[in-house]
Amino acid sequence: MSFEFKCKTCGETHRGMPGFGAEKPLSYYEIPEAEREARCDCGSDECVIDGQWFFVRGCIEIPVHGEEDPFVWGAWVSLSKEASSNGVNVSAQ
Repeated sequence: MSFEFKCKTCGETHRGMPGFGAEKPLSYYEIPEAEREARCDCGSDECVIDGQWFFVRGCIEIPVHGEEDPFVWGAWVSLSKEASSNGVNVSAQ
């Protein structure tokens, strides 16, 4: 079985298992749009809000019977400031 879908982002048809996830954590979208640039510092996999709320994005891979590739679900999790700092230090090495 080959899974096929039309991508909402690029408009092209892709073969294989898709992945889903949000570009930013939910807390980001709860901030008024006019305030986001001043209050949020976000990359593709990390987001800091008001200098006190720390989030990282990870991927949960779920095997699908009959498919080579797993279904991938992107999930944002909140971290303490200390845990966020430790992650940055590790990835910078």
